Amino acid sequence: MAHAHLGEISCPHGSAKTIPVRRLATFILRLALWLPLGMAVFILSVARATIYRPHYRLGDVIRCVRKLEITDLSTLFDPAEEWALRTLTSERDFRAAQRERLHLALEYVRRVGHNAEIIQAWAGALYEVIRSALGHRQ
Repeated sequence: MAHAHLGEISCPHGSAKTIPVRRLATFILRLALWLPLGMAVFILSVARATIYRPHYRLGDVIRCVRKLEITDLSTLFDPAEEWALRTLTSERDFRAAQRERLHLALEYVRRVGHNAEIIQAWAGALYEVIRSALGHRQ
């Protein structure tokens, strides 16, 4: 078994691989520095996400919701509009118009879902504020 030079650590199983002590020490120091730092950042980000709840005002919510026009939706689902398209256009144009109307209806549903999510998050945050305020009084 070959002996390691000064400043090197040899593998205990008699392998020919040696690790320079300086490289090993640098690795251990980096690990000792970055591992706790990474854990601290992770813990702080989880704590911020679970504990800190920003207080939104109604104006903030209104800026985040997407515009919905009920007149556009009523026109989109109007049977008379569909009948007019069917009778006044060719079959190909009618199918293209129906596809477009379907895409518009899907977009409308997406907007409704987005708005419901925003309003629900706002109401949940407001509920927590009210609950904590009432909890401090009791």
